[in-house]
Amino acid sequence: MKKLRIVLPLLLILLAPAFLLATKQQATQIQKSLPLSTVQEVKTYISFFAGELYMNANSKKLLECFYGFKDIYIEPIIHYKVVDKKGYITIKGKSQNNERLDNRSNTNKWKLDINRNVRNDVAIELMAGKAYINLEGAKISNFTFKMTAGESEINMKNTSVPKIRCNMIAGKAYVDLSGKWNNDCDAEITGGVGQINLKVPFRTGVKIHITGLLGDVKIPFFTKNDGVYTNDAWGKSKHNIILDISGAVGEINVEMVE
Repeated sequence: MKKLRIVLPLLLILLAPAFLLATKQQATQIQKSLPLSTVQEVKTYISFFAGELYMNANSKKLLECFYGFKDIYIEPIIHYKVVDKKGYITIKGKSQNNERLDNRSNTNKWKLDINRNVRNDVAIELMAGKAYINLEGAKISNFTFKMTAGESEINMKNTSVPKIRCNMIAGKAYVDLSGKWNNDCDAEITGGVGQINLKVPFRTGVKIHITGLLGDVKIPFFTKNDGVYTNDAWGKSKHNIILDISGAVGEINVEMVE
């Protein structure tokens, strides 16, 4: 009995390093990146199958991509080329077409970090999952987002992006268009999303045109005229935001902020 009591602690001590190593490997993030070059503008296309997609604009490189949570992931493959001094970036999942993803998609996570000082035309396709996109203050020339099902948080504050296109089939969306605008913005949200939550700037003219099968629409402090909503700054401010919302939307909430 005494021998058993002695052997068991020794066995645990011997196995501890292997257990810690395995745990460390499971938690490891893998990084891919593109160095900052002389290009002044890039066009970025991201195809994300399922899981959680995080994106921000804090990198000192042209692009950084982190992945590999829990050692179960869909590896991103990055293609990059330069044509006439313009960069083209494509990011897709390696296993997307040739492997079952049922077990991987639940824990799959990508974290993308772009350079805020390089003008970027961003297009994202999300099949299912959650997207947390924070491009506040970045130089975005166009923004396109397609989501089949899931939940998305998109922060375009202080980007002055001139064109936004969002197609959301099902789920919930939070879109922040507040901040200072240095030009007009043409924005469009279509699809059958269950709920849309919008933030718009108080001091910039905003016109919202809504059509389709709608549920509850809450747009306080706007003037309504035949399905068109305008704020007090419309027709008075130097720049304007024109927003078209169409489709079968369950709930629309608009909030004006500074």
